[in-house]
Amino acid sequence: ALEGDQVVLTDANLATLELIRRSCILNEVSAAGVRELSFGETPEWLRGSFDLVLAADVIYEEGQAEPLFTSAAAALQHHGEFFLGHKNRSNLDLPSELGQAAKFDLELLAGDPNCEDG
Repeated sequence: ALEGDQVVLTDANLATLELIRRSCILNEVSAAGVRELSFGETPEWLRGSFDLVLAADVIYEEGQAEPLFTSAAAALQHHGEFFLGHKNRSNLDLPSELGQAAKFDLELLAGDPNCEDG
């Protein structure tokens, strides 16, 4: 956002969105947009809008990856990239969850889904 690129920060929780807004103000990141988004949604403003999508610590339970991948894939421009960071904090079957990515033409390029920290 500081370099003029379009940055949109999202969350489904309204209280979290308010904290994100405050953080942007405190850090003088006025160019970042803050939008409500639940994974699985593909609103008009999201579709094909981004060359890079980042997500971290967003898969906590079985079945959460598919809605995440739905929104991430919809947001990406052609040849865009999606980066997912994950710290294993549960008995989640991460390889199974990541296996859902292929349905959305998302490809696991690096990382070890069997690694304790994903």
